[in-house]
Amino acid sequence: MVNKRIDDLENIIEVNKALFSTLDTKEILFLIVKKISEIIQVARCSIILIDKDMNIGQIIATYEDPALNTLTIDLNKYPEIVKAVEDDKMVLILDATVDPIMKEVRDKILSLDIKSIMVIPIQYFKGRIGALYLRTSRKAKKFDEKEIKVCHIISSIAAIALKNAHLFNIIREEKLLLEKMAVTDDLTRLYNHRYFVKRLNEEFKRAKRYKSQISCAMIDVDNFKRVNDTNGHQKGDVILADVARIIKNSVRETDVVARYGGEEFSVILPHTNKEDASNLANRIRDAVKNFKFDLLGEGRIITVSIGISTYPDPRIEDTDDLVRIADDGLYQAKHHGKDLVISI
Repeated sequence: MVNKRIDDLENIIEVNKALFSTLDTKEILFLIVKKISEIIQVARCSIILIDKDMNIGQIIATYEDPALNTLTIDLNKYPEIVKAVEDDKMVLILDATVDPIMKEVRDKILSLDIKSIMVIPIQYFKGRIGALYLRTSRKAKKFDEKEIKVCHIISSIAAIALKNAHLFNIIREEKLLLEKMAVTDDLTRLYNHRYFVKRLNEEFKRAKRYKSQISCAMIDVDNFKRVNDTNGHQKGDVILADVARIIKNSVRETDVVARYGGEEFSVILPHTNKEDASNLANRIRDAVKNFKFDLLGEGRIITVSIGISTYPDPRIEDTDDLVRIADDGLYQAKHHGKDLVISI
């Protein structure tokens, strides 16, 4: 008897350690059903998420099939789950073929190999309700008192573990959002100047270390003061945001696009030689020129001027040189009529 209690205690301790070994909600849910299935002989062990109207349930973890986590069930066919959730307490059905709770669905379950059912509600965070659902086959014995206590204990531990995981995910998402806000320009949703400088330093050091190429593009919207004077600053902001999207959609995933300041943008092009950088810059220039801006009148266009610099270059020793030479190219593009790409 003592040895049996020790085994039960060790099982509970093992479950506790497992559930608090991760903050991944999906992993916790699978560990719950896995551990219960290892301790208790069941034909079905699942966790079901209940919608607020208690019409639909979604199986979010099941030990029988770890890949099955998106199956939706009609709760009208599961009165035992509805009752457990509504009453917020365990429902124990020792014989599903005769229990009054199953009266409405008895005809449907007679052909199924079901003996006993246990449903324990799990409320883990601000109204989020799940249910631990266990079912035995007719060949198995009924749930005994020890197994019921074990399931209650595991459910309580699981609720705490799930709440901790949920809180952790909220904190992590908020942290990621704050980090993104710290490096993102509010208007264009591109990276800001500070992040551009940081990434340029990192990419330039990498290029020097591995003797690879890196290019920088400085982009300026032509005649933007006239655009603002004609359309107003609010419409000018919308146009800037449109230009930002065009640039972002024209580059590769590995390129870094930032708002350098005002109507000027910058692009870091890792592993890119002068010719490829010029080709990409011309693609941006054409995309902006051919774009139909909703706020502009018929026939009016927006153009950009672009300067390109590329390392290695004997004139370039650091990131300041890289930006300065790209800026020189931009100045020349402006000086020679605008709507140009100049690489120097």
